[in-house]
Amino acid sequence: MDRPSRAQVDLRRLRTVLEVARTESITAAANTLGLTQSAVSRTVAELEGALGQRLFERSPRGIQITESGKRLVTRASRVLADVDDLIADVCAAPNALTGRLRVGLGITGHHVCPVMAEFAGAHPDISLETTHASEQNLCARLLHGELDLVVGSSSYLERWRDLDVTRLVRLHQACMVRRDHPLAALANPGELDILRYPIVLPQSVEPSQSDLAKRYAELGLPPLKPQYSTNSFELMLALLRATDAFMMMLHPAADFGGLGRHFLLLPDAVRMPTHFVAVARAAQRPRTRVMVLFEQALAAGFGAAPALQAAGG
Repeated sequence: MDRPSRAQVDLRRLRTVLEVARTESITAAANTLGLTQSAVSRTVAELEGALGQRLFERSPRGIQITESGKRLVTRASRVLADVDDLIADVCAAPNALTGRLRVGLGITGHHVCPVMAEFAGAHPDISLETTHASEQNLCARLLHGELDLVVGSSSYLERWRDLDVTRLVRLHQACMVRRDHPLAALANPGELDILRYPIVLPQSVEPSQSDLAKRYAELGLPPLKPQYSTNSFELMLALLRATDAFMMMLHPAADFGGLGRHFLLLPDAVRMPTHFVAVARAAQRPRTRVMVLFEQALAAGFGAAPALQAAGG
């Protein structure tokens, strides 16, 4: 098959296909784009013909994107976003700071939310997008160009050799349970005392990949299997109050944000590696001015010295 020409796979056709994929409807895409249904259908057919691939399957109930269509949409989304950023940058005033910043937030990423809000207030012309997921998921997306930066735990981010990781602040660690938990009757609860109880674990953590799972294995315990799994912090606290479950807390403040007033905290009771809130970027991708300013804002927000906190430094 002859390779499609650049004229056949142009930005207009890509935008049309992306809108059809987003709405899962020729009619809805046509309404959004201000085109006729026949024009949208013709554009999709032209691109499918140029690529020699079916992008959508038609049926009486509507259309569904094919695997080839998913691959095209994933890459085209990044290409078109970069084009939009380029146009915005060229059209901006010489000293204006505009553009887009896509940040992935892992399990410890919520600690940077105040800094992000302050950054947004200082730079109102910058579009800020966040994605909340596990570090494993976010790092893969970062390397594929779907994100600009990832904020999460250094313990996970530093496992990826293709990332530049900067540590921002050390995280204090403690096991947290309700104040009248059976562990409160023990003078000095050990790891085996704690780990025999059910655990509350965020859904954004892969249990088998976590540092806690390694402690279960090293102590000869059954594999880590969370009794409760949720990303809702309010539900986590409610579960701790209502059950004998425990939760591993990581917090930049030594007082764990005042949680000790409401829960029993057992600092460093389980042997875990030291964690830092860290920010990562793909080593092979250049830093934009927006990325540099945001990284500087993070360092200033946590009082970090990048030259000293860089991983491996």
